[in-house]
Amino acid sequence: MRGSVLWNIWIMIAGFTLYFLLSFPDGEPLPVILGSFVAAAIFFILMFVIRFMLFIAFPPDSFAAGHIEEKLSTQGEVQEETYEEEMPIKGEKDGQAKRLEMTDSEKTAAIIREMINE
Repeated sequence: MRGSVLWNIWIMIAGFTLYFLLSFPDGEPLPVILGSFVAAAIFFILMFVIRFMLFIAFPPDSFAAGHIEEKLSTQGEVQEETYEEEMPIKGEKDGQAKRLEMTDSEKTAAIIREMINE
C-alpha cells in the first residue's frame, strides 16, 4: 500500500476535528464527542481504502518510476560536468577566489563570523 499508517492517523485527526467543530455549536457535548470518535474511526478506515486505490493506480514497479530515476541520474551527471567547467581561475584575487571556492556551509559560517565581529 502507498503511504503508512501515519497517513491514516492524520486523516483520523482531521475527521475528528472537522466533525467536532461543525457539530459542537448546535449539540450537547457528550453526543458531539461520541460522534467525533465515530467520524474519526470512519475516516481511519476510509484512508485504508484510499491508500489501496493509490497503490493500484501507482504501483511501485511502474515504468514511470524507473524513467524518473533514470532522468534524475542523467541530470546529476550533467550538473557535475557543468560544475567542473565553472571552477574559478587561480589568477584572480585571493579573497575573491576563496569566496568562490567555499561551500554553502562555509559561506554561512563566514557571514556569521563577520556579523559577530561587527
